Amino acid sequence: MRTKIILSGLIFILHTLSAQDLDNLKNVKPLTFNGGLNLQTGFYSMQGAKARQPQFTYVVSGSPVLNIYGVVLPFSFTFSNYQRDFRQPFNQFGLSPTYKWVTLHLGYRNISYSQFGMAGYTLLGAGIELKPKKFRFAFLYGRSQKAVADDTTKTITNNLNDINYPAYKRMLTVAKIGYGTENNFFDLHFLQGKDDSTSLPFTPITTQVLPAKNQVLGATNKFSFFKRRIVWQAEAAVSAYTRDIRFESLDLGNQNATAFIGANISTQVNYAYEAQLNYNEPGFGIGAKYRKVTPDYKSMGAYYFQTDFEQMLGNIRFNLIKNRVRIGASGGVQNDNLLDKKIATTQRKIYNANVSFNPNAKFGLDLSYANFGTSQRAGTRNLSDTATINQINNSINIVPRYVIANEKRVISCIGIFGRQALDDRNRFTKDLTQVEMMFANLIFTRSGVQKRISFTTGLNYSTSKSLVGTIGLVGVMGGVSKSWKEDKITNDFNASINASTFNNEQNGYVGNLQYTIGWKVAKQHTVSMMLNGLFNESKNILAGGSFQEYFVRMNYGFTF
Repeated sequence: MRTKIILSGLIFILHTLSAQDLDNLKNVKPLTFNGGLNLQTGFYSMQGAKARQPQFTYVVSGSPVLNIYGVVLPFSFTFSNYQRDFRQPFNQFGLSPTYKWVTLHLGYRNISYSQFGMAGYTLLGAGIELKPKKFRFAFLYGRSQKAVADDTTKTITNNLNDINYPAYKRMLTVAKIGYGTENNFFDLHFLQGKDDSTSLPFTPITTQVLPAKNQVLGATNKFSFFKRRIVWQAEAAVSAYTRDIRFESLDLGNQNATAFIGANISTQVNYAYEAQLNYNEPGFGIGAKYRKVTPDYKSMGAYYFQTDFEQMLGNIRFNLIKNRVRIGASGGVQNDNLLDKKIATTQRKIYNANVSFNPNAKFGLDLSYANFGTSQRAGTRNLSDTATINQINNSINIVPRYVIANEKRVISCIGIFGRQALDDRNRFTKDLTQVEMMFANLIFTRSGVQKRISFTTGLNYSTSKSLVGTIGLVGVMGGVSKSWKEDKITNDFNASINASTFNNEQNGYVGNLQYTIGWKVAKQHTVSMMLNGLFNESKNILAGGSFQEYFVRMNYGFTF
């Protein structure tokens, strides 16, 4: 027992050094403890419809945080009449102590060296990083996946939420070598992952899980010129992924290469690369980006890849009239079916433009436009006209604003107007898919700085046209907020009502009333209460019918 306590203490002490520079450890507070505790109770009533929650609820929640030598250990817990939960999300703990230019990685670590290789996959193991001057070296080894035996007693039909999917034990070896600084460097990186085919007591039969192997070799670089105005970044990688290592290896003509790669009839070799060039200075910027990932590219050091696409993007921004006008635009195109093996090739085009006009401190106007198009062309076989996708989704937004601010008050008026439409160019499907939406909002706010009171009122309108019909909504809202005693007591009252129409006929309304009061009793103690009423009157059963819903919530908060 004593030995276990000592070992636990040693592990705990080591854990406190996680990601710390040992040179500066003496300047860090050894121990701090803070967080919050909340007690909440509520009463609920529903009339005219099925209740959506219990009539009485209580919730006790907390989020204490323990900080040991700069290492944050968060906890959280929740207790209520419908939930029990306790979390201490550092069961997978690790440490990365640093001394001068040496860093050790021990335990569970999330390391990223390359988006196409080791890209943040959780690893249980050990590693070292060396950065003497401009030299960059790293080596990691550990387990990325533990063995999970197939449980034939549980199936999808009878235990959907309690299935342990089988998996082979997987070990990763990661290495990086390079030269440079944060803004100018060249790195080579390597990853090898391999499943242990003997780590399971029997071959999984409920799912097709195969012992695999993967090697990834890649390079990353970044170079800056002319005081970082021009920045070049590029990354490329080649991945050899063997789906089933149990097949006999192919002879590659070299005994060492054959043994190392272990390629067989299930091996796939794919590549991915990305490059971008940007020029930036105050008031102007331009850039271009190219990315290509071949079909079924995989890396055991990454969780997910979007594959089988080629993407080209560009952007530009500039300011005019002493920065009173700011203009930005971007656009690009993306194609899939790189190997011409799909039935259809899908092309996506996207364009964005925005203009911000600020002639003075009071008035401003923002304009934005976006156009996103998707089209298809025949791949391995001819496409049916009735199923071919050819759509354009465009939107435009206009946001004018007028603000008057001084020491006594702040007055603002903001408008938000927009239109969004899906235009289907396929004559066989356009009547089924075309959608058009328009909206307009106007919000006026007046705040008294010294009196600590503010008033808000607003109007809103929206309409949506589709195959279902035309749905309209028009409404008004208002609110007032007041605080006393240096904001220790706050009051907020808000009300809104919205009337809806269907095919230009009145369909009902939705009204909402809410009042909230808060009191900061002391530095660490707060209490609050919220009263809310929702009133829905509708002829449409799908919209919930007619009902009234009431909430009362009281809360006590304590921070430490």
